[in-house]
Amino acid sequence: MDMIKDVLNEIGIPNEDGFFAKDLDAAQYLSEGWPERVYAKFKGVYPESLLLFYINHLGWELGKWTELYRPAVGVSQ
Repeated sequence: MDMIKDVLNEIGIPNEDGFFAKDLDAAQYLSEGWPERVYAKFKGVYPESLLLFYINHLGWELGKWTELYRPAVGVSQ
């Protein structure tokens, strides 16, 4: 739950202990480059696989993504 709260707070999504309203219009919070910023900030803090799973979960659920986010390989972030 700590990672979820940290990520939502970093993005600015209103939440109560990691839970946000299911009818939330998140477009205003999911600004250009948010996955890269979240990944760069929390990569060494939380397990990478879990962090990527949650970034993609948010992108799918709130951002209506149709493709997975994969960080660039070999690029320092």
